[in-house]
Amino acid sequence: MDTDLIPVGRGASAHGTESGGEEEDDMMWDRDLDLPDTCDVERAASPAPSYLSMESGTMDFSGSNPDPDDLTTRIELERPDSCVSSIYSLESDEDVEKEMKPELRVRKKAKVIPYNAAKPELAIDPNQKRHPALTVKFTFKFLEQVLKKLSESHLKFFKKYLWERYPEFFRDPLDGLDILDLVDKMLECCDIELALKITTHVVQYMGQKKLVEYITGHLQRNEVRYALRQQLKQQYSTIYEGCPKQGGSADFESVYTEHHMTVGMYAPPNNEHELRGAVQELKVEPRYNYKPLKNTELYVSSLEEQKYLRLLVMKGVAGSGKSAAAQRYILDWVAETAHEHIYFVFPLSGARMLPTLDTDTTFHALLTALFPCVAELTDLEFEDCQVLFIMDEVDELVYELDFLYTHCWCDMNTTVSTRLLLINLIKGNLLHSSYLWMVIRALASCELPNDRISQVVEVRGFAEEAREVYFRKRHSNDPALAERMVKYLRANNTLFIMCHLPLFCWVVSTVLQKVFQKFPPGQEPPSTITEMYTRLVQVYFNKRERRRSQCDAVAKKWEDDRVLLMKMGKVAYTMLEKEIFQMVTSHWKEDEIDPQQVIVHCGLVTEYYREKYILYQEKLRCFIHPTVQEYMAALYVFLSYKNSGKNVMDTSKMAMIKLRDTSLTDLYKYAIEKAVHPKASAKHHYDLFLRFLVGLGAESNQGILGSFINHVGCKASATEDAARLIRKKIKDNPDLKKCLEELFPLEGQGKQ
Repeated sequence: MDTDLIPVGRGASAHGTESGGEEEDDMMWDRDLDLPDTCDVERAASPAPSYLSMESGTMDFSGSNPDPDDLTTRIELERPDSCVSSIYSLESDEDVEKEMKPELRVRKKAKVIPYNAAKPELAIDPNQKRHPALTVKFTFKFLEQVLKKLSESHLKFFKKYLWERYPEFFRDPLDGLDILDLVDKMLECCDIELALKITTHVVQYMGQKKLVEYITGHLQRNEVRYALRQQLKQQYSTIYEGCPKQGGSADFESVYTEHHMTVGMYAPPNNEHELRGAVQELKVEPRYNYKPLKNTELYVSSLEEQKYLRLLVMKGVAGSGKSAAAQRYILDWVAETAHEHIYFVFPLSGARMLPTLDTDTTFHALLTALFPCVAELTDLEFEDCQVLFIMDEVDELVYELDFLYTHCWCDMNTTVSTRLLLINLIKGNLLHSSYLWMVIRALASCELPNDRISQVVEVRGFAEEAREVYFRKRHSNDPALAERMVKYLRANNTLFIMCHLPLFCWVVSTVLQKVFQKFPPGQEPPSTITEMYTRLVQVYFNKRERRRSQCDAVAKKWEDDRVLLMKMGKVAYTMLEKEIFQMVTSHWKEDEIDPQQVIVHCGLVTEYYREKYILYQEKLRCFIHPTVQEYMAALYVFLSYKNSGKNVMDTSKMAMIKLRDTSLTDLYKYAIEKAVHPKASAKHHYDLFLRFLVGLGAESNQGILGSFINHVGCKASATEDAARLIRKKIKDNPDLKKCLEELFPLEGQGKQ
């Protein structure tokens, strides 16, 4: 046999020899030669570039530059006469397109060198542990992405070179495999690290410098992403319902229930009412198609193809579950159960950044302070690495940002003020390819530049089925208690309607858990509502106090809680007297109410838009629910009596000049007369108002009011007188029976 010129390729396989030959791409293959496991390569003299003449990396099988006398094997290129360079002399990504099909010839000598020295990319440190971010799932998808970036001719050469250089892994030719099968074959025959190293080596050999940078950059970002997920998992696995307190957190998965969300900015607050049916002023416009939206559908590819989405604004009344919806998104991304098209998720707290607005820093340093793992990255804008920022608690922050008279800034590595960085992040000048999701209340969203908002999503709390699911999940360790709560709420329709607010669900769950301890199964507690609403208002003002403490750095003057409560109560009572549920501008001016105080800081009032005429949007404001307005009106009447001795329902001249003392019995008498008046009684206009008013007379409810009331307690005679008056009027209005339960909240229904 002539050993001077033997074709390389299949004959070099260490899996055995095969006879026969075939012609492929002008190369003659012969498996009659049984080659040793290694070979040294020396470039044959040639006027044209050869394998070793590439700028991007030489194919040095020995891993060194051996002396010519020590060479055991020589590869020569025998090419047809041509003035065109070979595909193996790549200097750019386009040169491979000019494929010239050289023939390889091998001359064998007797000397053999170690195999591992010929392929340094196969060297693996046995003491080095695999990074936990390097999973089979990631590697498969990543290799698929890399190979898809190759042109058809590049991919063809990749398969051929892979098979020729690594016969110990690939016994059969790879030409017939598509990308998915090729990646599957690589991971089947090689370890994860080897598959990545081999891919990097081959791509580098082909002169794909940008693709090599893409591979190394993605592998680094994958490790950063793993560390980020671990940090977010630790931070967001628990949730504080209501007001945060030490030891008051709950496991997020044990309480989270899917929220009802819609696309658009014209959604009014819930207008369901137990006695009124539905408040027509707050009805949903039938011409608006409130498209429901799931949490997993935010920033999905199908929406992106139809419309460019960058700034998403999520609105909703206070307590509707906006922050919980964002937390659900974060945890789904951490668990890799959804949102796989998002590479990095960075939650930014507006409350935390508010005190640092005038501090000079870089955006990279700002992120590193919150997420130390990001320190390794110098740039967040990278191919196929979509970044999402979620900004929560920004209601007070946006009032400190001037979006009109602030200059453009695009550099994340230069020191400027935090204020400038945030303004340009929101406007899209800084990291313009990133996504931004802002969780904000209605009035505060008006401060954002309208031309930068891509989509508005309204969180509307719990749907009817989700309300029951919440109680069953929260009390999954005691199913009997959960079912008892659901049954209690179903019998008390006002509470069940109000449970569309997740915050109110938490209040009801907390209260009933204690109430049921006093009433064993078989003995049902009274169907009271006053305590629930009183505790809800208390929670809103506690949250307001927490917001005030966070805003001390910006030195804004916040109105006293008692003054603000009485102003809102007065507006609520005036609206109830006029039988309206939408606030008008005169109400704000007469009582000098700052909308920012009651909508943004407190949250008991909300704002929404209605398209009154073509191209004209009417701004409307109302309480977060009609029953909240009725409660606030009753609270205003009761506190006016307790703190000032006035009966605001008595509009006679003698009452105005204070020539007549007012007793609690008189107060109740006025309210009962209003409720049983034929005109009001037919509409149930004052029924809930009366329930709340007599319920506030109970000492247990007065104790919850805290600093809002001067002294707690009422004469027993006043309570008995009120009960006697109600019993007399029940025949005129049977719904007044429930007022007796409010008067005696700690007694069973039988005793009442």
